[in-house]
Amino acid sequence: MKSDKKVITILHKNKTIKCSVLIILIFSQFFISGCWNYNEINNSAIPLAVGFDYKDSHALISMQVAKPSSQGSGSGGSGGSSSQALVVTETGSDIIDAARRIQLSFPRVPIWAHAGTLVIGEGLATKDLGLVTDILARNKNFRKASYFYVFSGGTVDKCMQAQMPLEPYSVPGLDKMIKNQESLLGIYSPITLAKFEERLDNPGIEAYAPRVIIRNKNLTLDGMAVFKGRKMVGVLNEKESRGFRFLRPDQINGGFLSVNYPPGSYAGYPKLIDVELIRSQAAIKPQIKSDGITMQIKITAEANYYGQNSIDNILTLKDVKQMEAACNRQIASDIQSAVSRCQSLESDVFGWGQKINRTQPAAWNELKNDWPSVFAGVKTDIKVNFKIRRTFLTNKSFEFRE
Repeated sequence: MKSDKKVITILHKNKTIKCSVLIILIFSQFFISGCWNYNEINNSAIPLAVGFDYKDSHALISMQVAKPSSQGSGSGGSGGSSSQALVVTETGSDIIDAARRIQLSFPRVPIWAHAGTLVIGEGLATKDLGLVTDILARNKNFRKASYFYVFSGGTVDKCMQAQMPLEPYSVPGLDKMIKNQESLLGIYSPITLAKFEERLDNPGIEAYAPRVIIRNKNLTLDGMAVFKGRKMVGVLNEKESRGFRFLRPDQINGGFLSVNYPPGSYAGYPKLIDVELIRSQAAIKPQIKSDGITMQIKITAEANYYGQNSIDNILTLKDVKQMEAACNRQIASDIQSAVSRCQSLESDVFGWGQKINRTQPAAWNELKNDWPSVFAGVKTDIKVNFKIRRTFLTNKSFEFRE
């Protein structure tokens, strides 16, 4: 009997302990719940893109906000950004002040972390990136994976107000555009906020960003902004941007080349062949000698034969070799154009200084203080190994019946 009473007493104690723990856990939720920065959805706004600029000595922030569905004007995807997006712009003494002053004219709290596209105006880019970089690096609400652009042609609020065909939100549509052109054209190189900041924070490499302009009221990619230190110093055109892309250290996939071959013209137009790039890889090795620095550049690339604009029967073993040689010359020309342009700007966007630092640190210690001027005089030795692999649906040129 005594043992039975002891068992009953222990069971009662266990139940009491369990009840006590349960009560403590329930009441603790009122004190430790993470609701200090909670915002009601009806009190929030979703910025899909944010722009930063300076105008008349005042900081400017502009955001493209998704309208609530009840305020939308029909289904998205059929018109420009004005039908689905609201543009909110404010100025202040600096970027943070401008962002907070939005609440003086806007009833909802922006959830900045939703912004997947970031744009800076050319006015700010050519002035000093130090006016905004600390804010972007320190603020947890700006996503490091956001794509980064430079807008040319006015203050950045004009970029937010521009349209893009078929896209309800024009500025985020830039991300689709640059991803598509990367595989189909292979001209401009995308960059994220994290990679942009990394380039600004490390010696021996300079930052870049795709440039955006407004053409016929629509946003379009046009050139690549290059920086020297904290300032934008110039823009690469299409040929130079393609050459820069070939020099990227990672394997690049996709792209397109239109090359003059064979000599002459057809129907009043230069004869051209079109090749679709499959992949390309650059191997770059610095050579430092008493007479200067030479960057040995080796490019290996593969492509598919995509077509021609003449009736010449040129898909022969002999012609294919000559076509590959013509593509070699075209790629080398694009690369040299990019190098020459960046050297004229003293902007090492290729990261050659970092490569020297990794392979020959002693030499880098002597060069690093004068690297921009040294970079301007670096010579190049470019070798391209380009191969045509496939010809798609036919292995000979199209033949007409006479």
